[in-house]
Amino acid sequence: MGKWFGARNQWRGIALLVLAISSPGCFWQQKAYTDRMLSEMQNFERRAQLDRLLGPAFDSNTAEFPLWVRPPKPTQLRALTEEQKQQNFLGVFQGGDTGGPLLEFVLIGSAGEESLQEFIQKSFAAMNSAQKGPGTEVPRRDPATVNSMHGGTTSYEVFSTGGQRQAPGAAPVGYQWVYYFTEDSRQKLMLAFIVPDSNYSAFTNGMQSCLESVALGSKVNYARSGTTAPSTGPTAN
Repeated sequence: MGKWFGARNQWRGIALLVLAISSPGCFWQQKAYTDRMLSEMQNFERRAQLDRLLGPAFDSNTAEFPLWVRPPKPTQLRALTEEQKQQNFLGVFQGGDTGGPLLEFVLIGSAGEESLQEFIQKSFAAMNSAQKGPGTEVPRRDPATVNSMHGGTTSYEVFSTGGQRQAPGAAPVGYQWVYYFTEDSRQKLMLAFIVPDSNYSAFTNGMQSCLESVALGSKVNYARSGTTAPSTGPTAN
């Protein structure tokens, strides 16, 4: 009896499929539906991947310096000191494994009249003053361009170096300092990743995704709404 019902349902399914295929316009409707479902699946997988790599969005919520970015996990936002606020720190994020060395992600920004190169030097000085820099000259690397999550691309000036860092009462630990600088109109932004050597390989995907998440100026509205801006070329130079 069960086999008979199963066979009947199978033939009913085949008949419905034949009827659907023979219907006018069905192929194109089916293709559009399939394409839409594949796109939604890819978007879902991409969002899940980003949620594994990135924390909640940091939104400056200011008209003077509109900024939206998702910091890399496992860092979390910490309170700024008065000195950091005076030196244009926008955010300091810290995290790491229990008992392990500290990972840090630092944002510094300016909407002043200085050039990007002047801003870069001021940011290095501010990082060293706050004891978050290596305390030595940081070599320039090849520039990087990434695809923005919000449309177009974002270009960065890149600097990096390695060195030792020592927490109070602990042995020295090898670290990498990687600085990215970008600008959009008058806005100039530094993103600094301070990563222990032991974590660096596992941290690179989060760094890349964080750079892709950056939105400045008018892009912030698109970032907040989860939409993509019209294509107008690079978002920053």
